Amino acid sequence: MGGEVAVEQIEKDLGLQIRGLRKSQGLTQQQLADRANTSLGAVKNLEAGHGATTRTLARVLRALQAEAWIGTLFAPQPTFNPLDLPGVRKSRARRSGASKPSARKSGTPTSGARGATAKNGFRAETRYERGA
Repeated sequence: MGGEVAVEQIEKDLGLQIRGLRKSQGLTQQQLADRANTSLGAVKNLEAGHGATTRTLARVLRALQAEAWIGTLFAPQPTFNPLDLPGVRKSRARRSGASKPSARKSGTPTSGARGATAKNGFRAETRYERGA
């Protein structure tokens, strides 16, 4: 019984929304019925929240150019893929037989490097010329 009351309230609220759309466009119920290719009674029932079919609802919404309103009833689709966030995707595993990366990466200090250690932890190689 409690569910029926809630459904009745939803129907009444829906009817009020349709009535508001119709009036905002300056249409009478008869004009809306003609545009929607439905009966005057169907429009009156819809606006009063008394048992209308989904077909009547769809026709009336189309006549009011408010079909997009139906889309607001559904949850929005995600606009991004969480896997596209930085640091989420893992690098793809190497196939067997693929060459392994070298043990020494570009920019790795050599054992004979001289000079100060940079912020990234690598030593910048500094060469000094001997004075004459």
